[in-house]
Amino acid sequence: MFWQRQKPIQVVERALQTRRWKFHRLNDHMVLTGVRTSQGLYLISFLHHEDKRTLSVLMSVLLSNLEEALDHLHRGKLPVFCIHRDAGHSSDQVAVACERLMAKNYEVVLGRFERDPRDGEIRFGMALPYRDSPVTVDQINWAIDIGTSTLDIVLPEIYRLLRERSTEFECDSDR
Repeated sequence: MFWQRQKPIQVVERALQTRRWKFHRLNDHMVLTGVRTSQGLYLISFLHHEDKRTLSVLMSVLLSNLEEALDHLHRGKLPVFCIHRDAGHSSDQVAVACERLMAKNYEVVLGRFERDPRDGEIRFGMALPYRDSPVTVDQINWAIDIGTSTLDIVLPEIYRLLRERSTEFECDSDR
């Protein structure tokens, strides 16, 4: 009997089953799951790019405020953390947060922070290329652990920066 190599999305499913996590396979190229850590609630998307022989792992920060999350859903938007003028942030807050995320990108060894300029969505992503060997459950678990721990370390700092800049803005406007 020949051993058949599993597709990367099948390996993702196996890794999530091993963790006993719920997940949803949207199609042959995408699986969604989520996790709550001590610092946040994260939506994790696994995207298989067959033509590039790469598996992308993208982690978005879900809103924990139910009212805010429902408002996002009502407007047809994903209830994720955004830093954007349309989300109520000042230009200074957006600039400072982007600058800090860029500095964090310089520090992390694997992965990167991203900000969608259209709506300000903040996420952490990484790519797992698999040209010469198949993706493994251990790689998937490692990517999940690296991504969630990086978000857990960086997000409190970003939230603090936004609060500080908001307070500074309020104090300046009171003068």
